[in-house]
Amino acid sequence: MNTDIKQAMHVEAGTSLGTAEANENERRWDDDKTERKNQAPTNH
Repeated sequence: MNTDIKQAMHVEAGTSLGTAEANENERRWDDDKTERKNQAPTNH
């Protein structure tokens, strides 16, 4: 059995999120945006 398993991880710098993307990502929504999302036909 081979116990010398090696792995590599390559990391590259990426661009930062814009304000709208960060708000979406962290769900910083106000009541108006929550209501609009709840009315969307694709909202489950």
